[in-house]
Amino acid sequence: MNFVNVNYLCPLALCMLGALCGCTNLTIAKPFEWPGLNIHQKRLVDSSNQSVVLVITHAVLIGSQRKNFDRGAEQVISKLATQPGLVGYSVRSRIFGNEVWTASIWVNEEAVINFLQSPEHIAAVQNGTSALKSVQYQRAIIPVSDLPLDWPRILAELENAPPMHSSLQSE
Repeated sequence: MNFVNVNYLCPLALCMLGALCGCTNLTIAKPFEWPGLNIHQKRLVDSSNQSVVLVITHAVLIGSQRKNFDRGAEQVISKLATQPGLVGYSVRSRIFGNEVWTASIWVNEEAVINFLQSPEHIAAVQNGTSALKSVQYQRAIIPVSDLPLDWPRILAELENAPPMHSSLQSE
């Protein structure tokens, strides 16, 4: 017994594909991890600081080179939770496209600098730079009482930031 009318499958598949293609602004994000934050008490685990450093990266990637960027990003993310001074982090990506965002929260500027100078981060930058069409960086000081953060707040910080955008390559 056939429960599915095959005559409806092709038009249905075409409608679904069209709907998906029209939704180019869809994004997906890794849930935030908070290794350095006691979420229930809204306080840092190993620090009495009253503020933290939010580091945001927004990149548009060259599609044909994206694997280089993704490989380096995966290596950094796999080791990120062990970085001294890390409070929290997440990554976000456009589902249909080559746009990515990263957000990391640190106890202080020294922890950010130490991370940027870590072997994992240096290797990721060296391997992934060829994939960058453009990149925007932003740092902001956030009160600990505002934690945990979410993507709408982070994107608002990025949008309100002074322009620091740099184009690197063209496709």
